Amino acid sequence: MTGVFINYRNSDEPYAAALIDETLKGRFGSHNVFRASRSNTPGNDFRTQILGRLRECTVLIAVIGNGWLDTRDAEGRQRLFQSEDWVRGEIALAFAEGLHVVPVYVTGAAAPQAHELPVEMEQLAHQHGVRLHHRSVGTDLERLAAAVERWVPDLRLDALLEPASSAPPWGLPSALLRPEHQVVPFEEPAGRQGLKQLAAWCERDGSAPVLLVTGAAGQGKSRLARRLCERLRAERWTAGLVSPDSPSSVLERIRDVVRPALLVFDAAESRQEELSAALTALGALARRPGTAPPVRLLLLARRGGDWLDRIHVDDDWAAEVHGSIETLSLSAPAWDQPSREREFVRAMEAFAARLGVVLPSVRPQAPAPQELESPLDLHGAALEAVLDLNRNHENGSAGTEPDVFGRVLGRERGYWRRTAKAFQLAPADLGRFDQTAAAATLFGAADHAEAVRTLGALPAFRGAEGWTMVKYIDWAQSMYQGPAALSALRPRRLGEIQVAQVLIRHPDFLECLPSVSDAQAFRALTVLGRALARDQRVQGHIAAALRTAPDRLVPLALDAVLALEEPAALVAEIAATLRDAEAAVLDRALDALPQRSTVLAQLAADMTRWARTAHRARADADPLKSALSARRFAQRHNYLGANLDEALAAASEAVDRFAQLSRTDPALVAELAEAQAVSALLLNDTGRHAEALVAGAAALATYRRLPPGAERRHTAGLATALNNQAIRATRQGDRQTALAHAQEAVDLAKGLVVADRQAHLSLLADALDTLATVTADRGAALDVGAETLALRRELAARRPDAYESQLAATSYNLSVLSARAGRLEDARELATAALAHYERAVNRHPGRFEGELAKVRRALDRLDPTEGSEEP
Repeated sequence: MTGVFINYRNSDEPYAAALIDETLKGRFGSHNVFRASRSNTPGNDFRTQILGRLRECTVLIAVIGNGWLDTRDAEGRQRLFQSEDWVRGEIALAFAEGLHVVPVYVTGAAAPQAHELPVEMEQLAHQHGVRLHHRSVGTDLERLAAAVERWVPDLRLDALLEPASSAPPWGLPSALLRPEHQVVPFEEPAGRQGLKQLAAWCERDGSAPVLLVTGAAGQGKSRLARRLCERLRAERWTAGLVSPDSPSSVLERIRDVVRPALLVFDAAESRQEELSAALTALGALARRPGTAPPVRLLLLARRGGDWLDRIHVDDDWAAEVHGSIETLSLSAPAWDQPSREREFVRAMEAFAARLGVVLPSVRPQAPAPQELESPLDLHGAALEAVLDLNRNHENGSAGTEPDVFGRVLGRERGYWRRTAKAFQLAPADLGRFDQTAAAATLFGAADHAEAVRTLGALPAFRGAEGWTMVKYIDWAQSMYQGPAALSALRPRRLGEIQVAQVLIRHPDFLECLPSVSDAQAFRALTVLGRALARDQRVQGHIAAALRTAPDRLVPLALDAVLALEEPAALVAEIAATLRDAEAAVLDRALDALPQRSTVLAQLAADMTRWARTAHRARADADPLKSALSARRFAQRHNYLGANLDEALAAASEAVDRFAQLSRTDPALVAELAEAQAVSALLLNDTGRHAEALVAGAAALATYRRLPPGAERRHTAGLATALNNQAIRATRQGDRQTALAHAQEAVDLAKGLVVADRQAHLSLLADALDTLATVTADRGAALDVGAETLALRRELAARRPDAYESQLAATSYNLSVLSARAGRLEDARELATAALAHYERAVNRHPGRFEGELAKVRRALDRLDPTEGSEEP
């Protein structure tokens, strides 16, 4: 643990110690600065607290005033030379423990000479110090803080981390379930080895610096990460969960660390800006001369997906870090009924001890297994059982909600009513309590001013005085503590249920959505998407809110979709919003779509149809926008594999329009090439292979007309067109042309990956896949196939939704190559893997990949050793 210890005499200008304390608290966090009169906890042995905390610190600041050296006791003895003098003991221990010791000389104080000090303190006379003068106190304090940060950069990094906390003394149900309060002590379910795996990843040389841990809500990701942090802090790592909305300027300090560090980003899917700064700093750390300490970023999310590719990095080193992110999936515990009962009782006993409830000798039984999706479900059921046993009626009403967390939330509201008087909010206005808790969960607020603005936009506070909102903010901060001015009701499941119930009770609640910041709106749409997936009664409310400002809110909603593990319901709300939207709104939404996403594929295709219709309906239709609209329609339907004849007609229209427009505007030649490439794809997919070959050659010729040094996206377009033309040439039996095109595509893609691995890795995998297929030398083909498979695995680990089907295809292709080379066992293993990947893809997207799945099954039948081996 890092920290600053302030050493001072109460009788020697103690105001200086207080000023230093306030300055350093603001910069490094109060938990990182120790001043005895503020930091000691009443009721504990102050000697143990002081010496224990001193040993944990990195810096000791010795405040020296004019009376410091000559302070005497009642008998006139110089205190500095008495063995029981705390100032002397603390400084001596700091030197013995190897701390940085910084003397601060308060106005007019002289530095002591070595002969004036006890032997064990003589080094103090030689320490470079800082002057603190009343006329320049602001500048002097800033210089001191900067010096401390320069000596111990990890200290500023440690200020990013959430401070340790314990559950409030009252029995607020949500607080009892929060992972940071550890009311139920951490215990990893039998069969899981998550802690062991994570510790090995942290400590192993050569580990990927970033690991993504995924798992459904309530599977224990946060508890596991917190336990890992405790373990590493005991080994003198800087380790903890990074507070939400941490400033990028502080995250950049990662590049300067001198101690091993683990930074955990919970809910990582909604923290792209912070992750961008952290990855950039890791890239800088990798370039640092000499040996840098291990720094690990642990990302916790319910799923991987497109959100990973939305983390923007400009630096090549940072892009390499981004491309090396590994994934660990946290599965549901494999509990049998006895272990389930044991965990249920263990949780009940922990909650009962905290609430002072006496459990009966015959314990309530755990709910049926089908009602428990996660460890959090089991703990929630145990808490409800204990609250039911509490006869003092302080728990509110559980109501008749079918979900255990809905019933726990009913108890939570009972606490809200009971606190109304203490916060001068009596008589309790449950509508305002409800909307405040929902707003804190949906929007949050970085500071007090934003909190006031947010509450002021809620229906429940229309016309309210400012002081009313301040009181509710104070109430929310007391109930739901956190680093922000408004912190969410947690665990997140409780917050999502609260939001759903508020929307049902107050249909006008989301009228405030257009008035909040983009960051707040994105957060809200993510929470709303999760709430909608659990409660269909929310349906329609989100679409109505999006229609109030679609140009701004729909792109944010599309980003939110990428962070959801069950996105279909939110996708439907976006579709309802856009179906009759204006062309400009649709164009803006199409610009916001990721290039590739299975989750959004159908919506993207629908959006292109609506946009094309909207542009055609305009009397003043812009030819360029019409051409772009037609090409988008063709591209998205080609990716979806639907309405191919209509898509081909749109592609032909786009080619004709861009050919005409590029005659007067050479900048549109690249757009023409892309339209020709799309047309070639659709000609091929509609069975017109000879025409596809001609259109593909035309696209290549147009791309080659572009000047050297063209934009990366045009180089990527050429590489893609070459790869597709190689596939078409192979079908025509022209393997020599196919090999030349495939090799050129690989070379271009490799150059692009060097420039931006994150953006172009999939293109390289596509090109290598084709090269493996057209390479005549079977050994060389297998080598290229193995390289492709490694890239596909990397892509699918981060974004299974977009890339698992491609991993399946590559596994199948490599199975075919292995069979041709006589490596039948490898062929069977690869085909089996392809089958598993396609089955997962079909489960996620019913109706898609059925033909591919059948093809792999036939191949496996042919490879079955009991049937006799032959090539697939």
